[in-house]
Amino acid sequence: MTDNQAYRTVLKEFSVGLINGAVNGLIVFSFALWYDKNPMLGLVILLAMTGNLVIAGLTGASIPLILKRLNVDPAVGSSIIITTFTDCIGFLLPLWLASTLLL
Repeated sequence: MTDNQAYRTVLKEFSVGLINGAVNGLIVFSFALWYDKNPMLGLVILLAMTGNLVIAGLTGASIPLILKRLNVDPAVGSSIIITTFTDCIGFLLPLWLASTLLL
């Protein structure tokens, strides 16, 4: 894979994660606004979902490329790195956003 192809792949995954996160986040934002009448709660959920899906897309595309450059088999090493990174961000981002925007 050339550098240009790798760049386009990472950019495409970023775009897909951003769109997917925004659409899902808007749906949950609407539900939170309807259920709790608190737009800030919906905003926290919207931003957390968008951020988490963007991070998942970026790590899912870039970690295998980085491992391949380091001559490590991407199939062996990337799953644990991607899972750990996405889980940590998925746990910490909503907590950070909630403590920043709601408190």
